[in-house]
Amino acid sequence: QMPREETVCKYCGVSYLIYHELKLMEDKVKVMEAEMAFYSNSVEREKKLKEELCLTNQRLEQLKTDNEQKQESLNYLNGQLANKQKELKNMSQKTEDIQGQLKEAQRQSELFRERAKRQECILQQAVSLFQGMRPELAVIREEASSNSMIWRAFSKTLTRCMEVTSSAVHTEISELQGSLKKSNQVVTFLQQEMKDLRLHSDAAAVETLQLQASAQRASEFQSRCHELQKQTLGLTNQLDTLQQNVQKVTAELEYYKELLMNKSKEADSLLSRIQQLDCAQEEIESRQGREMKEKEEECFRWQQEYNRLQEKLEENLCKEAEIQRQCSRSQNELQTLKSALKQTKGELTALMQERELMVISHQNRIEQLRENFRQKLGGEDNWREKVEEELTKERERHCKEQQELVLRMKEEARLDLDIDRQKHQELVSKYKKENKELQAKVPGLIDAATKGLQLELNSLEKELKDAQSRLMERDRSKEDQICSLGKLVSDLETRLRQEQDKMDSITQDLRKEVQQKSSELRDTQQELQQLTRELSQAQAEMTFLQETVRRECEERFELTEALGQAREQLLELKKLNGVLPLSQHSDGQPSLNSSPFSVGSQGHTSHRVLSSSTTKVSGSKGLSANPSPSNSALNSFSGCRSFPAISMPHPPKGRLSTVNEAKLLIAAAFRKK
Repeated sequence: QMPREETVCKYCGVSYLIYHELKLMEDKVKVMEAEMAFYSNSVEREKKLKEELCLTNQRLEQLKTDNEQKQESLNYLNGQLANKQKELKNMSQKTEDIQGQLKEAQRQSELFRERAKRQECILQQAVSLFQGMRPELAVIREEASSNSMIWRAFSKTLTRCMEVTSSAVHTEISELQGSLKKSNQVVTFLQQEMKDLRLHSDAAAVETLQLQASAQRASEFQSRCHELQKQTLGLTNQLDTLQQNVQKVTAELEYYKELLMNKSKEADSLLSRIQQLDCAQEEIESRQGREMKEKEEECFRWQQEYNRLQEKLEENLCKEAEIQRQCSRSQNELQTLKSALKQTKGELTALMQERELMVISHQNRIEQLRENFRQKLGGEDNWREKVEEELTKERERHCKEQQELVLRMKEEARLDLDIDRQKHQELVSKYKKENKELQAKVPGLIDAATKGLQLELNSLEKELKDAQSRLMERDRSKEDQICSLGKLVSDLETRLRQEQDKMDSITQDLRKEVQQKSSELRDTQQELQQLTRELSQAQAEMTFLQETVRRECEERFELTEALGQAREQLLELKKLNGVLPLSQHSDGQPSLNSSPFSVGSQGHTSHRVLSSSTTKVSGSKGLSANPSPSNSALNSFSGCRSFPAISMPHPPKGRLSTVNEAKLLIAAAFRKK
C-alpha cells in the first residue's frame, strides 16, 4: 500500500486513482468523440449519399419522364406507323382493286379481241364468199356476155332472116298479087271465054278460093312476122335491162368491194390500235408490278426496321427494368442503411445522454465531496480522522463500486463496442464497398444508359424523321402515282368505252352492211335465178320460134312449090284453052273423056299436097284442125270432076337460094348457141 500523500492531491484532495480513472474515462470519451466524429462524418457522407441518391432519383425520374415521353412519342410513332400500315393496306387494296379493274379491262380487251377475231373471221368468210362469188360473177358475166353476144348474133341473124323473109314475103306477096291480078285477068278471060264450060269455071273458082286462102295465110304470116318482131324487140329490151342490171350489180359489187377494203383497213387499224393499247396496258401492268414489288420490298424493309426498332425498344425496356430493379435494390439497401443509421444514432444519443448523466452525477458527487470536505476542513480537526476513515471507507466502497462499475461498464462497453464495431465495421465495409461500387457503377451506368438512350433516341428520332420524310415523300409519290394511275385508268376506261362504242357501232354497221349485202346478194341471186329462168324461158321461146320459123319456112317452101304447080297448071290450062276452041267439036270430047283419070290423079295429088300443108300449119301454131272450105271444095271438085294430067313443077332457083341461106343462118345460130 502507498502512503496517502502519494495517492491524494495536495491542493484539491482528489485521489490520483480517481483522476487516473477520470483521465482514462476522458481518453475513452475522446475515443468515443473521435468515433462520434467519424460517425458524424459518416452522417455527412450519408447526407451526401442521400443527396446523390436524390440526384440519382431525380435523374431517374427525369429519365422516367423522358422514357415516358419517348414511349408516348414511340406510341405516337407506332400509331403513325399503324396508320401508315393501314394506308399501305388501303393502298394495296386500291392497287388490288386497280389490278382487278385492269384484269377486267384485260378481260374486256380479250373479249373485244375475240369479237374482233370473230368479226375478222366473219369478214374473212364474207371476203371468201365474195371471192367465191367473184368467179361465179365472172362466169355469170361471161355467160351474160356470151349470151349477149349470142343474142346480138342471133338478133342480127333474126333481123337478117326477118328482113330476108320479109323481103321474100313481100316479093312473094307482090308476085302473088301480080299472080292474083293475072289470075283474075285469066279468070275474067276464062269467064268470058268459057261461059259454057262450068267445069273450067268451077276449077277457076276453086283456084281463086285457094289463092284467097293463100292470101289470107300470107296476111297471117305477116301478122305473125309483126308479132315475132315485137317479141324480138321485147327480148332485146329485156336483154338491155338485163345488161343494165348486170352493170348495176357489177358496180354495186365493186362498191361493196371498196367498202370491204375500207372496212378491212379500218379493222386492221383498229386491231393495230388495240394491239398498241394492249402493249400500253402490258407496260403499265409491268410498271405497276415493278412499283408494287418495290413497294412490297420497301414495306418489308420498313417492317424489318420496325421489328428491329421494337427489339431495340424491348432491349431498352429490359435495360430500364434492370436499372429500375437495381435502383429499387439500392433504394432498399439505402433504406436498410438509413434504418441502421437511425438505430446507431439512437444508440449514440443514448450513450451521449448516459455520458452526460454520468458526468453530471460525477460532478455533483465531486461537488458534494468538496463541500463536505470543505465543511469538514472548516470543522474540527478531530473529525479529520473520522472523515479520513469515512473517506477511506467511502473511497474503498466507492473504489469498489467504481471498479465494479468500471469493470461492468468496461465489459458492457467492450461488449457493446465490440458488437457495434463489428456490426458497424461490417456494415460500413459493406456500405463502403456498395457505395464505392454504386458510386463507381451508378454514374457510369447512368451516363452509359443516358448516352445510349440519347443516342438511340437520337438515332430513332432521325430514323423516324427520315422514315416520316420518306413516308411523306412516298405517300406524295404514291398519291401522285395513284392520281396519275387513276387518270390513266379513267382515260383508258374512256378510251375503251369509246372504242367499245366504236367497235359496237362498227360491228352494228358491219352487221347491217353484211345483212344488207346478204339481202342484196339474195336479191341478186333471186334476180339471177329469175334472169336464168327468163333466159331459159327466152331460150325455150327462141327454140319454139326457131321451130316455128323453120316450119313456116318449110310451109313457105311448100306453098311456093304449090304456087309453082298452080302456075304451071294455069299455063297448061291456058294452053289447053287456046287449043280447045280450035277442036271443040272434033277432038275435044275424046280428049276430055280420055284424060279424066290423069286429071283426077293430078287433082288428087294437088289436093294431098295442099291438105298436108294445111295440116302442118295448123299443127305448128295450134290452129283449128278442121279442113277449110276451099279444101272441101277442092275435094268435092276433085271427086266429081277430072282434069288432064299435068307434070309436077319445080321451084325457081332464086327463091331456093334465099330459103337455103335462111336455113343456113338459122343452123349457124343454133350451132353458136
